Amino acid sequence: MDRLLKLPADVYITSHEMGILEGDIAVVVEQYLDAIDRREKKLVEFLKQPRTLKEIVNHWIIYGKERTPRFFFEYGEEAMMRKHLERLLRKGLVRQNEDCFALV
Repeated sequence: MDRLLKLPADVYITSHEMGILEGDIAVVVEQYLDAIDRREKKLVEFLKQPRTLKEIVNHWIIYGKERTPRFFFEYGEEAMMRKHLERLLRKGLVRQNEDCFALV
């Protein structure tokens, strides 16, 4: 994100629902980073008990609830939860035992 903020640009094109942003995007970046932290805290709380990836995905931390088409949102939820889990594993906060993840 630091690299993004240093880019000399007046217009930024985003993916998903944000579209085109103009001018200073520092506030938007801060909100994005806050969302990552909030999601990670929810995941850590959920991992107080060992959980499978399927259980984590079905907890809907990213989307908040099941959405349709389910296969599409389930794919997105899993992809993002894998990234959070990889980050927590690297930090040494989570361990993986066979098909379950849990706090260290």
